[in-house]
Amino acid sequence: VIAFVLVQFLYFFTVSRLPLGLGTLLAVLAPVVVALWVRFGKKQPVSNRLWLAIALTLIGLGLVSQIWLGLRFDILGVLAGFALALALALYWLLGEAGQERRDGVSLTMWGFIFASATWAILQPWWSFPFSVLTEMSVPETTTFPALPIWGIMLWGVILGTVIPFLLVLGSLRRIGAQRAGIVATTEPLWAGLIAIFVLGEMLNWMQALGGCVVIAGVVLAETSRRISAEEEAGSLPSPV
Repeated sequence: VIAFVLVQFLYFFTVSRLPLGLGTLLAVLAPVVVALWVRFGKKQPVSNRLWLAIALTLIGLGLVSQIWLGLRFDILGVLAGFALALALALYWLLGEAGQERRDGVSLTMWGFIFASATWAILQPWWSFPFSVLTEMSVPETTTFPALPIWGIMLWGVILGTVIPFLLVLGSLRRIGAQRAGIVATTEPLWAGLIAIFVLGEMLNWMQALGGCVVIAGVVLAETSRRISAEEEAGSLPSPV
């Protein structure tokens, strides 16, 4: 329910009250929450390189999203943004812990089952205006064709929901919640790159700089993982 209901609902609610850039930046505070939990909740050390990687990705994302444009303060939106970061962090942590007993595919399946049951109670599917599915979308640019609403929804369900959840849970098994969260902050960067080819948009020099900073943060996080693994291996007693 946390992963498949709260994260999506809180994200859309946050960006409805705040500018998209600020709402997204609040969402990606989740890696900070994860690192704080690992450090103070689980009493495990967090390397300085990882803290620096988190700082770089947040700064870079701020440059990419240009949060200062159209900035407005809405207390309800800000609170929802912080709640979103907490829910996203819980999703990563619970997903990492859940894979000790189940694989990512079964976790995703059960997550969607419980999410569907929850929304059937909160917002019954039979109250949805199904007539809008046959309508055509109104493209904002000439480079993007008009598509039927049902096609856009199907695209969002498969490529925007099912596949991302499978990939996230798969990454949690391999690199853990801390580094998976940092890598996840590159989402706005990829969105900007896709917009260049699909929507004909262009990144300015500041957004390009922010993208480089985000990539630097991800690389730093990955190198910190390798260094930690090497240090752990070096601390083991020699078999000779």
